[in-house]
Amino acid sequence: MISPEEYKLMRPGTGSRTPEAYFLVKVHKTDQPVRPIISSYNSYSYNTAKHLATLLKPAISKCPPYVKDSFDFARIIKENNKLPGLMCSLDVFALFTNVPLDEAIDTAIKKIKLLHPKLTIDDKNLRELFYYCTNRTNFIFNNEHYDQINGVSMGSPLAPILAHLYMNELEENIINFTGKKPSVFYRYVDDIFMIFHGTQREIELFVKFMNNIEPTIKFTLEIQKENKLPFLDVMIERNNMELITCVYRKPTDTGLYLRWKSNQPRNCKINLIKCLCTRAKRIYSSDYLFKQELEYYKSIFITNGYPINVMKKTIRSIELSITKKKSIQNTQKIFISVPYYGECSLALANKIRKIIQNPTVNVTFGFKAGNRISSLFRRTFRETNDNKRIVYGYSCYDCKGYYIGQTARGAEVRKEEHKNVFNGKGYSKIAEHCLNNKHRNNWSADILTIESNDLKRNIKESLLMDLYSKKKDKQVYSQKKSFVLNVF
Repeated sequence: MISPEEYKLMRPGTGSRTPEAYFLVKVHKTDQPVRPIISSYNSYSYNTAKHLATLLKPAISKCPPYVKDSFDFARIIKENNKLPGLMCSLDVFALFTNVPLDEAIDTAIKKIKLLHPKLTIDDKNLRELFYYCTNRTNFIFNNEHYDQINGVSMGSPLAPILAHLYMNELEENIINFTGKKPSVFYRYVDDIFMIFHGTQREIELFVKFMNNIEPTIKFTLEIQKENKLPFLDVMIERNNMELITCVYRKPTDTGLYLRWKSNQPRNCKINLIKCLCTRAKRIYSSDYLFKQELEYYKSIFITNGYPINVMKKTIRSIELSITKKKSIQNTQKIFISVPYYGECSLALANKIRKIIQNPTVNVTFGFKAGNRISSLFRRTFRETNDNKRIVYGYSCYDCKGYYIGQTARGAEVRKEEHKNVFNGKGYSKIAEHCLNNKHRNNWSADILTIESNDLKRNIKESLLMDLYSKKKDKQVYSQKKSFVLNVF
């Protein structure tokens, strides 16, 4: 049925996890709707979905209305800047969750058979693989397990390709529309750009036809305002019967970028400037508008703390590189990942470059961040009755006293040990506090954090002791002699 190579590509990885659902708020839209995402990386079906996506990927570029990205769209507009008509865009409401799964899988199987005629997997088993990656997906949300029964989930490598291929199949019905059709029609997944040489009434009739093709797929219409229309981070404007393109920034844009004083490699900050300037050059349709954008970047990066001389030098190098033709050389590319620890990491990278010093070898360094304090407090999903490997707290009824401790055995076990001290067995800071001050302890434990690693649990205990002492106005006491964070 499948070759050993295909099996290795599709089999679940060791230690695969259950996908987790979360939501991203669309802050640029009214009422702040959310975008559901099911993170499937390293899940049991991830490798299978990735392999199926690889088989389907060549079919995307073969779709006539296909737009690769913002740069591809800007290029198309520049090449057709004399087209007359009314600009408008269509957006599919919640495309991923409303894709008719069976129809999308039928389309995908046809495309795979057409692109890979030597594939040994038959249609029946191919369909089973698609179901395994879609409507048989189990995921976790808010510590509860759910099954996905329809649609495709954003967060899977297969989802955007299935959605795109289904939309292409749906668009083939446009030929059956008897009214006025758009003279320009381009689509990026669920966003469609059109130019209509007709009236607004004719556009509305076309949208009505599109909304009646499939009950679950509904389009919303946006028509140009003041001869302007945003699409894929590109603002298209009609000026003197000519279409011009420029960079579009959403109303929620604050101009906040990576600060110059942030603990990041210097070349990352320089490359951020280069990236934005190069992006602007590829999108803008005139040099005059591009130079205006460069002035905007100068002011915005100075606001983010970038030195003026660095800004001028970097932007100048971008302007020179645009006109300069790069010579093509056969060089070997080597990528080295290095943890970033400030200047010492940069010095190490420079020393390695000097040691190699070979014109045929291009060494690129990628600096990765080390462990952060936030990673110590990452949420862990566990059973509600599992209170092992925790940092816990007890409060005093009669004062601001607050005991903080950690245990790998469980809160109930430690509670019994603390109580036994009142009967003369062992030693406990809680008993010492209550007996010396004639106070009463609240034996309802607060689970402050969960951590299975012993070293990290000790670190968290010290950090929480300091937090409750300074920020929450508690008289913290513990089995520890000191709050000092000393783990080495």
